Parts: sequence; C-alpha cells; structure tokens
Amino acid sequence: KHFVRPDAWARALAREWMATMYSRRRYSILPSKVEISEDKQEARKEYIRLRQCVRETFESFLRNLNLKSLHALEVQFELNGGELNSCNFLRVFEKVFPAPVIEKPGWTASYDERRFIQQTACLTLFEFVDVDQSGGASWME
Repeated sequence: KHFVRPDAWARALAREWMATMYSRRRYSILPSKVEISEDKQEARKEYIRLRQCVRETFESFLRNLNLKSLHALEVQFELNGGELNSCNFLRVFEKVFPAPVIEKPGWTASYDERRFIQQTACLTLFEFVDVDQSGGASWME
C-alpha cells in the first residue's frame, strides 16, 4: 500500500511529470497529458488512483503473458538484431500490454489517462528489463 503524505503530493507529481518528460526525450514517444486537480487532497487521491491503475496494468500483463505474446515479442527482438532500443521497446510492448481496466466506482478514465497508465506500466517493465541501464534491452535480459 502506497501512502503519499499531503505535503509531499507536489513532489510526487513533479517526479512523475519529470519522468514522463524524460521518457518523451529518451524514448521519442509523446507522453499523454494528465490533468491533476489543484486541490491538494483531490490531487493526492487522483495520483494514488493513477499509480494503482499502473500497478494493476503491469501485474495484468505479467499474469496474462502467454506463448503467443512471447513468440511475437521474440520475433520483434530478432527483427531488430536481438536488441530493442528504448523507443522500439516501448512501441512493441505497448501493442501487447493490456488496456488498463478501470474498475473504480465514480471514476471514468479519459483516453489520455488510460494511455498514460499504459505507457507508465511499459516504462516500469523497461526499467526491470534494462538491468545494465544501457537504454536498450536484449531478448536474454
């Protein structure tokens, strides 16, 4: 369970935004823009809700990974010489990542929020796979 102190919500949002902006430069993929309320309590709730959806999407990908998806990913790695740079990694994995399932009462995620959730989940996977922090991932990683 993640808890963000009310006085730390701005720092957490700033880190999230910087990570997204960094990913745009590093991965050449335009990040989705997510509007966050200016009210601190509401912004805290929105941030926690988005992070929970990212975690659920990431876990859903891992649970539902099957041979067909693995074979498609392996083919993409082979087509790129056995290694995908960060930009290609995200483009390939976005296709096999599940669409975020939003099952929160009273909240309907916009297209940009769903895209942000999916991109952030893909970035989470990339961080785990890119163990040597080279900006790319091989099939063996």
